[in-house]
Amino acid sequence: MTTAQTDPLVRLLPTSADSDRPWLVWYSEEERIELTGRVLSMWQAKTAGLLCEELGDRPDVQVAMSTHWRTVTWCGGTWLTGGLVRFCTRDGEGVPMRTASGSPTGPGTASIAFEARDLDPRAGLRMLVPRPSLALRRDEALEPLVLDGVADLMAQPDVFVPGPVSAEAPALVREDGAVLTRRGLVEALPETRALRAQEAGARAVMIDSEGSAAVLEVLAAWRRGLSAVMVDAGAAPGLRATAARQEGAPLSP
Repeated sequence: MTTAQTDPLVRLLPTSADSDRPWLVWYSEEERIELTGRVLSMWQAKTAGLLCEELGDRPDVQVAMSTHWRTVTWCGGTWLTGGLVRFCTRDGEGVPMRTASGSPTGPGTASIAFEARDLDPRAGLRMLVPRPSLALRRDEALEPLVLDGVADLMAQPDVFVPGPVSAEAPALVREDGAVLTRRGLVEALPETRALRAQEAGARAVMIDSEGSAAVLEVLAAWRRGLSAVMVDAGAAPGLRATAARQEGAPLSP
């Protein structure tokens, strides 16, 4: 069993002491948000606290969210609890997101989404998360038994102490159904861009992937002491070049 000090996955996540630099910078058409490790740690802790309060340790969490800084904190919060993150895909326009296999069902499971259509009604806990970074709650009315993925986190403590968990415990189900353990996830981090940025003396890495691959790229950047720069996939093409220039992050060739 691992502890917070020896868990290969938890050791990659920011803590409340990491306030000296931005760990993640988020760009969309409406906003640029710079998040220190301390801020990310707070959101992860609140997420972990709510998951444990509602579901207990090691929840099974379906993440039906597009690439976004909030997606990263929901993954981090789940991993602090020792839980499993299941990523979803959408087969077509207007089709709800679903996992490749093993959708969460019943007690100990959660479905988290930006859009109501993507929530799995079989999950024990359902939460809708607002996209705007400064939103304190969802603008739309929620269905009965559906929680607000920001407002309902606010009462949770800013610090969460992870318990022991096996390094061989499942941590991630990718969109293709492949399962990674906590140790396997860390060993499989895609470090090519992070290494290239580090060798070039850059201070940040542009995240070029989507879904679970984007989260793994963020973790790879953090392991190298670099900021991760994420751009909304729906933004105009020029915003990506602007973000790379402003953050000192090399674009992929």
